[in-house]
Amino acid sequence: MRGPFGLPLRAPRLTIALVLLVTAVLGAFAATIRIDSAIENLLPEHDAERDYYENVKALFGSEEATVVAVFADDVFTPPLLARIDTLTKQLAKIDGVREVMSVTNVKGVDAEDGSVRVGPLMRSLPQTAEDAAALRKRMIGDPLYAGNIVSSDGAATGIVVLFEPLRDEEFLSRGIEDRIRREVEALFAPAEFAITGIQTFKVEGARLMERDLQRFVPLSIALVVIVLAWEFRTWRGVLLPLGAVIIGVVWTVGVMVLAGSSINMGTLILPPLLMAIGIAYAVHVVSRYYQELEHIHERAAVVDATVRHIRVPSSIAWLTTTIGCATLAVTPIPAIRDFGVYSALGVTLTWLVSMTFVPAMLLLLPDARLTDHQEERGRRLNEWLASVGRFGVRRRRPIMVVSALVCAVLLYGATKLEVETDYLSFFGPSTVVRRDND
Repeated sequence: MRGPFGLPLRAPRLTIALVLLVTAVLGAFAATIRIDSAIENLLPEHDAERDYYENVKALFGSEEATVVAVFADDVFTPPLLARIDTLTKQLAKIDGVREVMSVTNVKGVDAEDGSVRVGPLMRSLPQTAEDAAALRKRMIGDPLYAGNIVSSDGAATGIVVLFEPLRDEEFLSRGIEDRIRREVEALFAPAEFAITGIQTFKVEGARLMERDLQRFVPLSIALVVIVLAWEFRTWRGVLLPLGAVIIGVVWTVGVMVLAGSSINMGTLILPPLLMAIGIAYAVHVVSRYYQELEHIHERAAVVDATVRHIRVPSSIAWLTTTIGCATLAVTPIPAIRDFGVYSALGVTLTWLVSMTFVPAMLLLLPDARLTDHQEERGRRLNEWLASVGRFGVRRRRPIMVVSALVCAVLLYGATKLEVETDYLSFFGPSTVVRRDND
């Protein structure tokens, strides 16, 4: 066979060697992929309102504070106030923290000798219960502090941490949230504090995304193996399609790293999605290979006939899928644009591997012959599918009417979809993030 589809047949060993070499190189890059849970990825680029917001943050600092809540029967006790003061000073030393405000350093206004003094409300740490009680009375009796920096019953107080203007990716890479948590845990027991805020959501969101990848990628592989084993019941029928789709995913993630991209809220579903979509190309190749085995006995001729029959329908399936994914590449929202670009790329790479690597492997593997049981099982499946097709032809009018009615009902339901931008809803009600925020 001539043309690009004939290369694996003319040089199968070279094809396999090139695929494995590219996989090794891109795999090294893929192993360094980063998780980016920044909300900025969900905002349109070069939007006037976003640019204005970024300018305001650059001038006045971000309003995205982290709040450490401290709980006690009474936070106005000298030992507890001392610990709060120590934590306030430790948090202020963290690189990237602009300001820390707590009950021990919050500013106030005092009248002294006919003049007005503006400065820390608490000049020195209370040493006695009487001093602490006086501070308690003053702060709880002032609406500027009660309900803001301390609860009205004195059972909780907040330590507000404000940050320098940092991009979300930089905040995550510096590990600022983890350093805050370590400082708090060094001074307070778990039941004595809670940590919340937008930055906390972002950090925990990144960890949740990483856990999802670690959970769903192996699950996707397991489901693919089960389906392939049920369909082919041969080692090559399982390992070749599985290998092709894994190579396609590795190549895609490796290219993402080389392009400076990360796994974000849009591309999080990319690896399992590529496995679900891309596996079809390799399955078609192997399935056609077993069909040709029923009529042809020479190995090279079987693979040649397989590629001849599959190249056109496979190419059309690849092209339509790629076009559908690529339509998302024109959106101004980075997360969705990345998904469109890399899903189109991933489908292309998986199709390319399926049309080169899989035929080359089939050509080099020992001859395969279907058992009588496998042939009988294949005939039964073909007969069942043919009966489904005949039923669809005979009952075409009722089927079209029912389909139209179902579409109409579901189209109405689609108009009731609501847009939800509550970042906190990403986390389950029982998670530490939700509990601490509550």
